[in-house]
Amino acid sequence: MADERKEREVGPEILDLDALAPRPRLIKLAGKELDVTEISIENAILLADFAETQADVEGSDALRNVVALIAKLVGETPEWIQEKCTMTKIRRMVRFISNAAEAALEEADEGNA
Repeated sequence: MADERKEREVGPEILDLDALAPRPRLIKLAGKELDVTEISIENAILLADFAETQADVEGSDALRNVVALIAKLVGETPEWIQEKCTMTKIRRMVRFISNAAEAALEEADEGNA
C-alpha cells in the first residue's frame, strides 16, 4: 500500500482545465441558437456591471456597449442584435448569460465541469 502511494506521488499532479466541459447553454433568437456556454472572466465582469446598473443605461453608451459585448459573445453583429432584440430581451439575455457563468463556476467547484 505504501509502495503504491509512493508511485502515485512520483508523477506530476496536473489540473487539466482544458478537460472542463460545462453543460451547453444556448439562447434561441430569431430562429438561431446562440452558444453562450463559455464566457471569459473579462466579459462576465462587463455583463455583471451592466446587470447591476441596467436601470440607468437605456439609450446610453453603456447599452450600446452591452449590445456589442453580447454580439461578440454570440458571434453576431451589434446591428443584428439591435434588430432582433427589445430591451426586455437584452435584459433577459444578460441575466441568462450571467447565470450561465455562475452555474459554470459552481459546476467547476463541484467537479462536474
